[in-house]
Amino acid sequence: MKRNKVPLVIPLLIYHGKEKWNIDRSLINLTKGLNELPESILKYIPNYEYIPYNMPKLEREDYKGH
Repeated sequence: MKRNKVPLVIPLLIYHGKEKWNIDRSLINLTKGLNELPESILKYIPNYEYIPYNMPKLEREDYKGH
């Protein structure tokens, strides 16, 4: 029997705002309503940490390749 695998998931947050990005990197800590869920459900929620990328101020054409 052939077993299928899920693809690799690497969350990436692209930010180009003026203020410094200072928010928790753990997606589970940013999930709305998480504290209202029963303990039996929490183990099924992925706990990813995203990679922040501060996109420099570039022209639209210059974004290609970043």
